[in-house]
Amino acid sequence: MLMLLFNDLLLFFFQVYTYKQRSLTHQKVTPMPPTSTDGLEDMAALIDLHEGAIMYNLFQRYQQDKIYTYIGSIVASVNPYKTIPGLYDQSTIEHYSRHHLGEISPHIFAIANECYRCLWKRHDNQCVLIRYFE
Repeated sequence: MLMLLFNDLLLFFFQVYTYKQRSLTHQKVTPMPPTSTDGLEDMAALIDLHEGAIMYNLFQRYQQDKIYTYIGSIVASVNPYKTIPGLYDQSTIEHYSRHHLGEISPHIFAIANECYRCLWKRHDNQCVLIRYFE
């Protein structure tokens, strides 16, 4: 069983079932597609889009210290409970200020830069929702 601590909430998924080998069928067991097991930067590209696939993708990226993941133009973040070197330094800010949303790996700076760009260049009003789950 795989357990994941997600914002102080312990989640269990991939519930364990016991079957006799003769009774296993394709309907009971389906392998996860390889693209879903590597940790995608944008979960909109997940082949199997369901809660287990989303949580497993976040878990895979979390293990690689990639705490930000896109869901289309939305960014999801998992609290790393540690300092990740280079995640918020000046060179990272400058790197994201030179790219549009989705051109490089997910980051909160990409969202901030896109909001600023839309506000300044297109004169579009912007709203950013930050939600913390306990």
